Amino acid sequence: MRPDAFAKVLARIDSSRQTPAGSGPTSGIIDPGVPVPDALRGYKLGPWTFAGPGLKMSKIATNPSDRSKLFLLKAAPGASLSQHGHGGEELICVLKGSFRDDAGTYRPGDVASADASIEHRPQVSDDGDCICLVALEGGLRLRSVIGRILQPVLGF
Repeated sequence: MRPDAFAKVLARIDSSRQTPAGSGPTSGIIDPGVPVPDALRGYKLGPWTFAGPGLKMSKIATNPSDRSKLFLLKAAPGASLSQHGHGGEELICVLKGSFRDDAGTYRPGDVASADASIEHRPQVSDDGDCICLVALEGGLRLRSVIGRILQPVLGF
C-alpha cells in the first residue's frame, strides 16, 4: 500500500460529504451540515410539511405502485412521536441528532428497525433537532386520537 493511501481515502470521504449548492432537486431540503445521502440523489424530495406537534416530513417520490414509503422526518428537541405499530418493516437511519425508544438510543449513522410485532413511541433527545431517513413498508398503526386524525392527511 502506498504511504499516502489512508490520506487519500479520508479526502474522498470528506469530499463525498459535501453537497454542492444547486446540485439537483435535493439541494436545500436537508438542514445545513446534513449532507444529502448519495442514495437520495436523483429522487424528488417534497417540501417540509407539518406531521404533528414538533414534527415535519419531506416525502420522497418513489414508484407509485410500490406500497412502501420513503421520507425524511425532522423532529424538534424533546418531541415524541405517537405510540404506533407497523403494518410491515420500518427502517430508520439517523442523519442528524438522536432519538430513543425501548430498544435503545440511536445517533447519526445508526439504523433502527421495527416490524409488525413492535410497538413503540420514539422520543427525540433534548440537545437538538433529529433528522432521519425512514423507509416504511405497509402502514402505521397509530394509537393516539390525534395520530388517527392525521393519518389520512399524512398518507399512512
